[in-house]
Amino acid sequence: MSFIKQNRNSLILVSLLFISVIMKCNDSKNIIGITETDENGALIGKVDNNDWCPPNFDTNEFNIPSSSGLYPAYPNPTNIRTSIHYALSEMGQIKILITLKRNRIIRTLVDEMQAPGEYIVIWDLMDENKNLVENGIYQASLHVNEIVICSGDIKVKY
Repeated sequence: MSFIKQNRNSLILVSLLFISVIMKCNDSKNIIGITETDENGALIGKVDNNDWCPPNFDTNEFNIPSSSGLYPAYPNPTNIRTSIHYALSEMGQIKILITLKRNRIIRTLVDEMQAPGEYIVIWDLMDENKNLVENGIYQASLHVNEIVICSGDIKVKY
């Protein structure tokens, strides 16, 4: 009987901890927003750890990343243009998309086969029809062979 009571108490404790974590994750105060950068890509403010995924570089003679990834866009926030720096660990069909939060594609910046290495693409804040986008939060995403590797938020504020 003592064993059942002890396990029941452990289960209650784990349940309360789980509920606490869920409530904390849903608390809007814990959402940081964008990762702020200057014109050179240096971090200048808040960092959103849920955004972006810089690639890993293992020591090798060819300086090829061991994983594909996106560096934080810079500058961010922006009102003119922003640079999107990414690295590829393997050859593949690459897409860099700018979307609204609900996956509505605003602009396709890259859609081509690319070799391993580092790349930079500039977004001029235009949509597919060459219209300037509105103020808001947009998302840049890196797709390799139709798989989303990662994404990050870009704040446009005129």
